[in-house]
Amino acid sequence: MAGLLAPHLTEVGKALFYKERSWEAIFRLADAGGLPPQPLADFVAWLRRRRVGQKRIDALEMVAAIRPSRGRRLAADGLLSFPGHRIS
Repeated sequence: MAGLLAPHLTEVGKALFYKERSWEAIFRLADAGGLPPQPLADFVAWLRRRRVGQKRIDALEMVAAIRPSRGRRLAADGLLSFPGHRIS
């Protein structure tokens, strides 16, 4: 990533309210802010090629963790815990 691009994108992202923060919003604001178009376009292309489906990965890991229980109550078994909350 070009030397100017990373700090600029970081600042744009920090300035956005967390619910409005997305790559699309960051890129739109960076483009409107006068960032050179080619480095931004190159980064957008790089990001799209390397996108990680983190929600999918997390869901698969949760299924793998739950599967061995096969119907046992996870909270009662102590497999799930939520600090400060009692689960019965």
